[in-house]
Amino acid sequence: MGTCVFILVGEVTEASLKSNAIELKKDKQNVLAGFYPLGTAFVVKSSAKNTLLTADHIITESYAIANWFIIEEVGRDVYGEWIFDTNKMIPVAVKDRDTVNDVAILEARCVFNEKDMISLCPGTEIPNVLDEYLFKTYYCPLGDCVFDYKRPMLNIRVSEKKKMICLRRSSDGRIWFDGGLCNGSSGGAVVDMKGRVIAMHTESRSDIKTAADIQKDQLQSSKKRVLSKIDDVSEAHDSSAHSYSSSQYCILLSLNSLVLSHVV
Repeated sequence: MGTCVFILVGEVTEASLKSNAIELKKDKQNVLAGFYPLGTAFVVKSSAKNTLLTADHIITESYAIANWFIIEEVGRDVYGEWIFDTNKMIPVAVKDRDTVNDVAILEARCVFNEKDMISLCPGTEIPNVLDEYLFKTYYCPLGDCVFDYKRPMLNIRVSEKKKMICLRRSSDGRIWFDGGLCNGSSGGAVVDMKGRVIAMHTESRSDIKTAADIQKDQLQSSKKRVLSKIDDVSEAHDSSAHSYSSSQYCILLSLNSLVLSHVV
């Protein structure tokens, strides 16, 4: 896969701090001017050749952002400060949003090559979890970059989580996968075995488990995976269905009207 998944970066300026001073004080946010890596964005195939998708809550929940950029990697020094090569940052703008379904359309100030765009899987070809249940997510692992002054500077690039198991697909355009991701994964691209993007990561959810749940999981962990279909929900799970302590909550992109209006 080419360079189609990027780290989404927000810039806070002195001017944006002043204009958002009341909101920042109200929410007790101690924000300084500078660049901040906030999530993931990826390029989708479109006639404009400059269209990216990301999670809308990144835009909504980020304070005093004056400008948005994408970049392939960021660094973190021994003092815990983020390091950016501003010469490699590509400006992007928020073009359209679907706040209800947590989708934002970004427009880059450049044109991407064909190999650097991910094709959208048509709604009629979304893999049925009964037939295919192994997927990959490409995301920015910001939460895995734990600051430690004893360690050398770190460079963070987009990571790949392989062979995710689909837990459930609902009729309202949502899909769940096993295993949550770290901070920065919002906006990550979920790709099928043909290399087409089918969904976007919007949230990781954790289950509260009791001691009895854990003991039950251990007893049943050796049982084989089974596939079942319940009502309008296709669900793939092992015989200890609650053995997953966390899961990825994603939106199926080809079933979203906003995405379809911008993507070919």
